[in-house]
Amino acid sequence: MTPAALALWLCLAGAPAPFTWEVPEAIEDVPIGNTPSADGRPMRLRAVRSRWSAEKLRQKLGEDFLRAGFFIPPPRDQPQNLTLGYIAAVDGRRMISYSVLFQLNLDGTTTVILGEVDLEARVSAVPAAPVFPGALDVVASDVEAMRSVGYRAKARPEEVLAFYRDVLGRAGYQDAGRGTFERGAERTLVVTRPGKDGFLRVTVMTTLGGAPPAMGSPPSPSPSPPAADGKAAKPAR
Repeated sequence: MTPAALALWLCLAGAPAPFTWEVPEAIEDVPIGNTPSADGRPMRLRAVRSRWSAEKLRQKLGEDFLRAGFFIPPPRDQPQNLTLGYIAAVDGRRMISYSVLFQLNLDGTTTVILGEVDLEARVSAVPAAPVFPGALDVVASDVEAMRSVGYRAKARPEEVLAFYRDVLGRAGYQDAGRGTFERGAERTLVVTRPGKDGFLRVTVMTTLGGAPPAMGSPPSPSPSPPAADGKAAKPAR
């Protein structure tokens, strides 16, 4: 069904108007842009700062979801195991999921991160970067000029680096050391850290142009200012 046909069907069926976010006493409203959600579908994000407390916002937005006829998963299906508290709901008519993350600010305000995912959107089959064979819990993101992918793997750090040295090398990247690979203006950084469960946590970040130096690399020294006679001054000991 085309979007136009769906809109006509919803209208004839007497469905309510598309859901719109209403955050009371908003101070700032900043679109974050599009980034794939954990399952690869596009997500629209906004960050809104409000004078209301997180608890009042949680209750208000939850009531908005119910008023719109959305399904809100029971608490057991929304474990609060993230750094920020959150709620989620699903519009079963239009197949759109909504999520809200609550961040408490030092000045007493609350920032809510509002997300929308089209559940019928085509899932991207191309990961942000190659993943080590047997990778688990793969999560990819694509924000502005940076793409990243994170996962768990039953491997040693040197095995993961050897894997990326091979696949990225065949793709035209040069090994710059310390887990950094470069191809023109692109820079890919591979970071590994051991997990308590015996798996290795792997994060691969690719930036386009103006990339920061690789983690752990020393900053470039500033050139010495010229002396009065035009010659470079000797560094202080």
